[in-house]
Amino acid sequence: MNSKFTRISLFVAAIVVWGLIIYKITISFSTDHNQKIISKLLPISPNRQMPDTFCLMLNYPDPFLGGGFETKKEIIPRPSTRITSVPKTEVSSIPMPQVKYYGLITNKKTQKLVAIINIAGKQYLAKEGNVINDVTLLKMTNDSILIAHEQTKKWIHK
Repeated sequence: MNSKFTRISLFVAAIVVWGLIIYKITISFSTDHNQKIISKLLPISPNRQMPDTFCLMLNYPDPFLGGGFETKKEIIPRPSTRITSVPKTEVSSIPMPQVKYYGLITNKKTQKLVAIINIAGKQYLAKEGNVINDVTLLKMTNDSILIAHEQTKKWIHK
């Protein structure tokens, strides 16, 4: 008896839902679509200019370069009472970043060589002559590469 009651109640519910759907469709077709739409238009004078109410903040990093962004700070000169000269010192050279050589890849069709190297914790695929983080790849062999940084050259082995 319980399943018979459930079946009848579901049948009645389905008829009510379909009846509402058909009622909504027939009402939408029977309404008068020729009603006038009244809108208020405000007169705008051609000489009046509205001030901009927005400001673009373009100081976000470039998603394609992967690097951060630099902000320009305005330097406000301050009046000083005493001017002193600072002796010039030599600019120290940038130390060579840590470089690891993992191996060599050869394209079978074009016979071009590509080295897999790690410079400062990031892996790169490089050809001879490529410059990455001020490190130039000069020569590649199966077990080592020759790199140059500023004035120094160094062989890196696997």
